[in-house]
Amino acid sequence: MVIVGSLAALGLSAVFWVASAAKLRNLPATRRGFVAIRLPGWIVYPVVVVEAGVALSLLVAPRVGGAMAVLLLIGFTATLIRAKRLIRASGVSGIRCNCFGSSSEITAWTFLRNAGLIAAALLALAPEVLHLSVPGLLVGGMAVAGGGLARQIVRLRQSTGSLFPGVPAQPNNLFAGGVSS
Repeated sequence: MVIVGSLAALGLSAVFWVASAAKLRNLPATRRGFVAIRLPGWIVYPVVVVEAGVALSLLVAPRVGGAMAVLLLIGFTATLIRAKRLIRASGVSGIRCNCFGSSSEITAWTFLRNAGLIAAALLALAPEVLHLSVPGLLVGGMAVAGGGLARQIVRLRQSTGSLFPGVPAQPNNLFAGGVSS
C-alpha cells in the first residue's frame, strides 16, 4: 500500500505549505499569537522555515519528511498543551493559536486534528507497513471507531460540561474552558 503512504505524504505536504504560507502572509498576527501562548516572538521565522522544509521533504523524500513531520507535530502539540495549562492556571480563558496563520481557539479539536496529522505522517514514514489483510482492515476499522468514540466524548463534554455525567468539570482541567465544534 505504498500509494496510501504517498497520498499521506502529499496531503501532509499541502497542510505544511498552507500553514507556512499563512503564517508568512500575516507575520505580525502570527507573532502576537505566538507571544500569547508564551513563545518568543522571534520564533515565528524558524517555524515558518521548518514547516516549509518539512513540506518540501515530504515531496522529495517522504520517509524523511514523515519522520520530521512526526517530530514537529509532537513538538507543536506539546507546546499547545503547555500553553493551555500555563495560561489556564493564570485564569485566562479562550486561549488561541495561529496554527494556520489565523487565530483560532485551542480546543479538543486542535488536539484531535494534530493526532490525525501525526497519523498521516506515520503513514508517510512507513507506507509498506500497511497491507490489505484481515488484521489490517481490523486495525483500520478500530481507528475509525476510535475517531467516532473521540467525537462522542467531545459531544458529551459539550452537552454536560464534564466527561463524566454528574461530575462537574475541574477548573484546571485542560479542556475546562469548553469545546467548540
